Amino acid sequence: MERLIALDTETTGLNISDGHRIIEIGAVEIVNREITGNEFRKYIFSNKLVGESLSVHGISDVFLR
Repeated sequence: MERLIALDTETTGLNISDGHRIIEIGAVEIVNREITGNEFRKYIFSNKLVGESLSVHGISDVFLR
């Protein structure tokens, strides 16, 4: 049995030096190359506005609050 966990993050932008932060962490379990349906999602309100990245991930400031 091969078990993998695929991880993904969403952010407010790309440069930490500009104050951008992670706003979502996600994980999906894959067993024998099949997605099992076991998922993990954690949303994080970071006090940094989402701004233009809303068009990339669709996560709004209102949702995060």
